[in-house]
Amino acid sequence: TASFGRMIPDAFLHLFAPDRRLNVHPSLLPLYRGPAPIQHTIADEREETGVSILEMKEKRFGADVGDIWAQKPFVNFF
Repeated sequence: TASFGRMIPDAFLHLFAPDRRLNVHPSLLPLYRGPAPIQHTIADEREETGVSILEMKEKRFGADVGDIWAQKPFVNFF
């Protein structure tokens, strides 16, 4: 997923192997886990942000809590 903005139902996640449930999150996790990471980065005037690719977990574990597979930092342009 990418910029989905909602929790995917567990029944749908279970259609895929755990190592095939990936999410693209627009922050350097664990910073700004959950909703509105881009808005919080701007509001906090952070000089660096980035993108994280992580495993998706069932709802009971919370949002954006899976193992991080990769991260790419970059400098903000605002």
